[in-house]
This record gives sequence, structure tokens and C-alpha cells, in this order.
Amino acid sequence: YWGSAVQDIVISHDGSYVAAYASNNYAKMFNRSSSAPIWIITGTIDSMDISADGQYIAIGTQTSDSYPAVRLYHRESTTPLWEYQTNNQYTYHVVRAIEISRDGNYVSAIDSESGCCRSGRLYVFDKVGKDIFSQSLYDAEGDHISVSISDNGSHVVTADRSYTRL
Repeated sequence: YWGSAVQDIVISHDGSYVAAYASNNYAKMFNRSSSAPIWIITGTIDSMDISADGQYIAIGTQTSDSYPAVRLYHRESTTPLWEYQTNNQYTYHVVRAIEISRDGNYVSAIDSESGCCRSGRLYVFDKVGKDIFSQSLYDAEGDHISVSISDNGSHVVTADRSYTRL
């Protein structure tokens, strides 16, 4: 039982693991063999993805000071493997989009202004949380912005109402 609207749901490539989050600030991960969650985490969740093998879950969230952050979890622990605060200046930014490369070695994320998206930033992290690439997305438009990363992490594409960037 979620008690609130489910905002997003993701599934591993073989269908063995599912993770989802709801608007009441709960995220849960399941193994397809049981309806009991493997883990539950709480806190603000704005975006989520799961690795192809179901080992890792990337979450766009907020720090305790309400700054946007990316966290990577292993499916066997509710303690993040790492956390990266994406914006030190604006608490009204959120991590709107997040994706793990198919090989599980990279995480791409976009933080942008909550409610409008006139500015934002693309980040690419390696599996241990090192920021290996970032780029301003100043002209990003609209509430909906997406990111996708190639299987091996060598290419990243972003899209919003007006622009597609590779």
C-alpha cells in the first residue's frame, strides 16, 4: 500500500527488480518473487532509475538542507553508496531527470529550477560518485526535461520543450 500517488516506477532489464516512488516521499524496491519490499527509503524524491541488472538505484533527491542531490544505492542497503549535491546556491532546484547507463558504470542527471526550468545543469558521474562531466543548460525550457545515456556512458542526450542536445 502506497498511501499516495506513485510518481514513477522503474524495472531492471530482466524484470527481476522493480523500484518506485510516491508523492508521500517513499521509495520502495521489490524483487518480483515477493510483494514485500526489499527496502524502503524516505525523503523527497524527484526522479529515479534502476540499473539493467537491478544492482543499483539512482535517485534525484534533496539534502537535509533542501539542496538538490543525486544518490546511488545498492539494492541491498538503504544507506547511499554516495551522494552528490548538485547545486550549492538554490534550494528551489530539483533533480528532474536521472538515468544509469546499461553497463551500470555511469549516472547522468539534470538539476533545474522547480516550476520553470530556465536554468539547469547536466551531470555525469562514475559509479563511485565522481563528477566526470557537467554542463550548463541555461536555456532549458518547460517543466519536463529528460536525459538518456548510452549503454557504455559515452554519449548523453538531453531534451526539453525547445532543445535536444547530444
